[in-house]
Amino acid sequence: MKLRRLFGILGIALLFTTAVPAHAQNLRVGLAVEPDSLDPQYHQFAPNSAFGFHLFDRLVHQDKDQRLTPGLAVSWRAVAPTVWEFELRQGVRFHDGTPFEAADVAFSIDRARKVERSPSSFAPYLRSIVSVESVDAARVRITTNEPNPTLPTDLSVIAILSAKIHAETKQEDFASGKLAVGTGPYRIVGWTRGDRLTVERNETYWGGAAPWARVEFRVLTADAARVAALLADNVDMIESVPPAVLATLRANPRFRLSEAPSNRLLFLSIDSARDQTPFATDLAGNPLPTNPFKDARVRKAVSIAIAREPLADRVLEGVGTPAAQLVSSGFFGHDPSLKPAVQDIEAARRLLGEAGYPNGFGITLHGPANRYVGDIAAAQAVAQMLSRIGLLVKVETMPPSVFLTRSAVPEFSLILIGYAAVSGEASSALRVLVHSFDRERGLGANNRGRFSNATIDGLIRRALVEVDDAKRETLLRDATRLAMEQTALVPLIHYTNFWASKAEIAYEARGDEYTLAMSTRPRR
Repeated sequence: MKLRRLFGILGIALLFTTAVPAHAQNLRVGLAVEPDSLDPQYHQFAPNSAFGFHLFDRLVHQDKDQRLTPGLAVSWRAVAPTVWEFELRQGVRFHDGTPFEAADVAFSIDRARKVERSPSSFAPYLRSIVSVESVDAARVRITTNEPNPTLPTDLSVIAILSAKIHAETKQEDFASGKLAVGTGPYRIVGWTRGDRLTVERNETYWGGAAPWARVEFRVLTADAARVAALLADNVDMIESVPPAVLATLRANPRFRLSEAPSNRLLFLSIDSARDQTPFATDLAGNPLPTNPFKDARVRKAVSIAIAREPLADRVLEGVGTPAAQLVSSGFFGHDPSLKPAVQDIEAARRLLGEAGYPNGFGITLHGPANRYVGDIAAAQAVAQMLSRIGLLVKVETMPPSVFLTRSAVPEFSLILIGYAAVSGEASSALRVLVHSFDRERGLGANNRGRFSNATIDGLIRRALVEVDDAKRETLLRDATRLAMEQTALVPLIHYTNFWASKAEIAYEARGDEYTLAMSTRPRR
């Protein structure tokens, strides 16, 4: 059944019913994507991070606009070019009563760098740390191998675990929830995979009691299922509101929409490194002996074959804006001189011809199913656009956890994927998506196409140690311009985040797209 039709049928029926309010102390949330682990250091994956914030704190937190706020550290300062000092919050305890101590900070940083088989490691954010020392019970001193002006921001994504509780734990040890013990505002009480996750309020939370005593996060990956659950009063709020129902929900007084510009970019990652790429074929289906994407002209042809305005406005129905670079306007490092590429089919065909592919070639576009709003429709639309320049494109989508694991190998040739600039500036995207893959330095961790350019790498590394904000922003912009000129990746759209709730509930929309019970309040 089409989503619009489903909404219409249920909407008409529900006009004549009165919603039954949920118990005032309980909240039910419809999730679009289920976390793949309760280990908060296993996978840099937004659903994991969002749910993990209920259970685990960071030294430094971020507000809805990604501004830094105190977490388990009440303050921080650079005491030398390569030394930061963090004053720790006192009297904090983990859910089982274990005290939070300075040793937990050193343990957590060390462990986050070493988690095995991570599809997307947190190690890039810890690349510069040489040592973590306890000055006294209330202070931790972190020394870096070079100036790192973004260290507090980097640490805002690292969950703090207990050196006593988690000393020998591995990712799989968290699966039952028994070891998902943090200092956060909620504690886990149940996880039925594929169905729901349930948390209860931590009554002794250092930040004060959370607004809801019990929260059920129900896994509703299908857009129609989430909308139907909201309409039928089976949930109080949903994330990732399908574009097709935005106008209808906005016009209905029973519901409330919350929205915020997103830090997430939807883009194409291209295998530009291997001599032969696995999913490129001639038009008869025979493997190509060479990788066409190693040629920058082919990558540019792909980019200018895509009409971003229709993709954003019609295919995704207004949930994003055309993208020209890694971060949108308002984010640190955004370059206002860059404009979204304009579709030019003739120029794209000409570039393919110059590169030796006048008749095009076959390729498979891989992507996740229902990880990002409209991702399947976007993949199909991109495939159709690429067919206009002679590419024979097959689209394959799969569950997000499967896709992210396989694409990290990297297994694919051309993928549609998203990335959120968790730091609120271009540096996080540049060092993770664009810098050459460098396991030793912790750079390029999500560079699934293995793009590599020494000049761009140098600009990124200089930016990462530049303490002068104006100079750092210039370096970030320079690196971004070069990366876009070389088509290191193909930016498509910058998302807008939407949540829908019952009218009596207010949600503080976030740029990081996290769905947090702590940001939800009964409307007064």
